[in-house]
Amino acid sequence: MSVTLPGFDDIVRLAGGLSPHTTPSSATTIKAPSSAAPWTNWAPLPHQRPQLPHPPLPLSPQRQMAPHADAFGCQKKQRKPPTNPTGLPRTNRKYTQEQIDFVLYLRVDRKMNWSEVIPAYMNQFPEEVGRTTPGLQGSFYRENLAIPVTDANGDLMFDENGEQIVQVSKVRDQPKKIGLLDRYPDRAIDYPWVEYKDKHRVWHRGSRHKAQLAAAKLRQQRRQAFA
Repeated sequence: MSVTLPGFDDIVRLAGGLSPHTTPSSATTIKAPSSAAPWTNWAPLPHQRPQLPHPPLPLSPQRQMAPHADAFGCQKKQRKPPTNPTGLPRTNRKYTQEQIDFVLYLRVDRKMNWSEVIPAYMNQFPEEVGRTTPGLQGSFYRENLAIPVTDANGDLMFDENGEQIVQVSKVRDQPKKIGLLDRYPDRAIDYPWVEYKDKHRVWHRGSRHKAQLAAAKLRQQRRQAFA
């Protein structure tokens, strides 16, 4: 890059200090110092720099939660379904009245041990796979929370509202264990798995109890209809 500067005579003439006969010297051409070149490479001041948008932050990959992990990523222990001694999963289904009566009959009337009751129960109710001894024992002991009360003739007793009178009689408090035949003869005579000799022994009392229960139910229905 070259710059043309005015000569000395031109400056004097313009200032009016020399004679007009003075011959102006030809213009002198000089080169700009090479030191001017680095100025072109200087970085602009901070306030002169163009404001460029910040580059977008890299997206972090979506965190994959491990299976069975909680919100903090901690591994949870998988809980296996409880099993009984046979290795089969336990069941929480409610026992039917017939199933409870079956256990009561085998345990008290037939005087079987629990080790004998379990296989007999599974054979009678094959769909009940998964039942355990503690489960059957629990249903057996809970059944003693409501034992029907009978009079001197062995008939059922009812209160003034027609409700059957029951009592709590824990197994350990019974001087003589009360089985299905003495407790529910009305149901025992209808079950196919009760032995014939046992049905014969309680047949008459069971028939009377069935008639009493049917009459009590009819009275309740009539009372509710006129209430």
